[in-house]
Amino acid sequence: MNATPTVALPRPVRGVKVYSRQTVGACAPTYGRAELDFEPAPPSAASSIEFVCTVEPEPSPEYEESLAQGILRELAAAGIEEPDARCGPPVRARVIVRAMSWHCVDSCESTFARLGALAVREAVACVLEDREPQLIETRVKLLFSATVDQRCGMVQRQASDRPGTSRSAAKSPTEHGGRPSTRWLAEQ
Repeated sequence: MNATPTVALPRPVRGVKVYSRQTVGACAPTYGRAELDFEPAPPSAASSIEFVCTVEPEPSPEYEESLAQGILRELAAAGIEEPDARCGPPVRARVIVRAMSWHCVDSCESTFARLGALAVREAVACVLEDREPQLIETRVKLLFSATVDQRCGMVQRQASDRPGTSRSAAKSPTEHGGRPSTRWLAEQ
């Protein structure tokens, strides 16, 4: 079985900025920001991620890990089950995270995994198109289930960014034996 050869990033791409906007008026934890630099990895080294950043409001190991997983999965071209995943050979790069921003209530791990993947796509596009990075601004779409967040002690939502799922696919409150809320009915 032949493995797909890994391609080294041919030049540095600095200042890749990805931003997922907060969904105003909804309970979706979609906020996140990251600024990254991509540099060629040494010839015999694997892809690596280094956090030399300021994090607002404070460092978050969960969000840093999610961002790293999204970056490494996209560099390895391992997310091929996603319809918008990057097509092409695995890329070897040294990634330096310069800045991150998250919110205690309005952020989640899936948002940062998605931002990591988007940052890699932008860096590869910059190399292929011989251009400087552009701000990638999005609103990550997520499917929710409520849990208690240990960091904030508040009800937080865990998300799944599976393709083809959306909030409208969730069951109505009456299907769970509850009374429908005004907000849910307004969304229908």
